Amino acid sequence: MNEKDLLSIRLGNMVIEKKLVTIDVAAKILGVSTLTVRRWLKGGWLQYKKFGGRYYINVNDIANVVESVTNKQEQEQENTDINNADIIKAF
Repeated sequence: MNEKDLLSIRLGNMVIEKKLVTIDVAAKILGVSTLTVRRWLKGGWLQYKKFGGRYYINVNDIANVVESVTNKQEQEQENTDINNADIIKAF
């Protein structure tokens, strides 16, 4: 099952894009465990809707988390590169 299968439903010849996904699907998209997704829900990193005792997460919120983590990783890499350059200059 690929990411596109997780985010769409095929009904005959029509493909309907999902706006809300379950914790399991969100975990697969994010590449983390369901426990991590639940922690992120509890911590407010991800917003959710609750229907019939199940939690659903908006795919746009998932995309925002991915973007936020990616930006943070890029910034940390830039800081590491700068610090390494300072160390090299010191020698």
